[in-house]
Amino acid sequence: MVAAKCGSNNSVCTSLSVCNDNTQICECLGGLAPDRIDFTCGPGEGMDCTEENTKCVAGMVCDAAGCSLDAGESCEGKRQSYCKTGTLCDLDNICRLELGQDCNANPGSCKMGYVCDASLTCRIPVGDLCGVSKNCVAGGFCVNSTCSCTEGLTSKVGLICSPQDGLTGGRCTSPANTCIGDDAVCNSIHRRCVCQNGYQMEPHNLQCKKKAGESCETDDECAAGRSCDSVSRQCSLLLGESCFGPLSNNCGTEATCDINYECKLNIDGDCSDERVVLCKQGTFCDWLKKCRLNIGANCSENNECPTGGLCEQQTCQCQQGTATAFEVLCEPETGRVGASCNAVDSPCNLEGTQCLDGVCACTGGLNTTQTFTCFGLGASKATSEANGSTWLVATLVAALGLTVAFVVGFAHLRRQNKKSE
Repeated sequence: MVAAKCGSNNSVCTSLSVCNDNTQICECLGGLAPDRIDFTCGPGEGMDCTEENTKCVAGMVCDAAGCSLDAGESCEGKRQSYCKTGTLCDLDNICRLELGQDCNANPGSCKMGYVCDASLTCRIPVGDLCGVSKNCVAGGFCVNSTCSCTEGLTSKVGLICSPQDGLTGGRCTSPANTCIGDDAVCNSIHRRCVCQNGYQMEPHNLQCKKKAGESCETDDECAAGRSCDSVSRQCSLLLGESCFGPLSNNCGTEATCDINYECKLNIDGDCSDERVVLCKQGTFCDWLKKCRLNIGANCSENNECPTGGLCEQQTCQCQQGTATAFEVLCEPETGRVGASCNAVDSPCNLEGTQCLDGVCACTGGLNTTQTFTCFGLGASKATSEANGSTWLVATLVAALGLTVAFVVGFAHLRRQNKKSE
């Protein structure tokens, strides 16, 4: 048993521990930590673990970063960096739950300045400053930069908004007391009507909706703005949400659980929302706001490579009209879409483009192509051919060996040039 007096007799010490010759006390082997409940040795702070077969010592949970301190545990001294995901070491040296975290198991462990609300989530209390309504306690809205209760709800103890007894989020007397609503049950610990297993409360209307991983038919069934995946028919996690453990396969068809256990977009995914890093590791958000591989990376299809690049000999390479930038992406040459410009010495030289805010851009509803030209709505036949015919003809000749295609294309270009003259 750890901490037991052992003299020089190792048999007194339990498995994974040894008798210290100097102190004559049983100590855990290197890297392991003593369990304060059964005094055995097991994985401690930061040690590798898996949810399925590793039991971290008491006070710790298996997290994406390894064995981590649970909410409410002391994080004093060297333990400050070992609080589990979703918590931080607060001013009182206690691991406390951050904004938006589930406080069902630890109602008193929200970070200082937050409270465990009617939905059992850590949020900003009534009367405190706020930026957006979703950060206020359930049933509350951010009005004039202050959290206030929605009309019809009352503020309990001046902190949280509470509906009438029996309604979801309201008080209940006992587990036998029937809460109003098919998806709500009376929590015997908190004496509050909460959503049943598999559901979570929507903070703005206190309705119970399905959590990520639960079966669904429509998006409206899923909580927190999540969508119902069309393939798995389950509520999918949002981009950037943690997918550690049992939710590793619930990122949806357009995303994957990345190596940092967050849902990230697959290759060719739309990364136009620049507020968060959306692309999975090894890819980046290119000029067209698509997640693509770096130049030089192994590839199998053209749409895996960045704008301006193609997959040739299983490697992403920059094409004609582009140049490699930062050894990562393809940069448009002078005059092409995306290139820097000005009206004096660096004009945009492709039809369908103009210089906007110092950058060549497609106009009139046109869209940018893989080679930094324009096509799409409003594009005339002459525009498409003038912008991309040279590149298209060269590609066709190389791929198909059609000499006739080259001759016809060249003749057509000459006719277009005469018309423009």
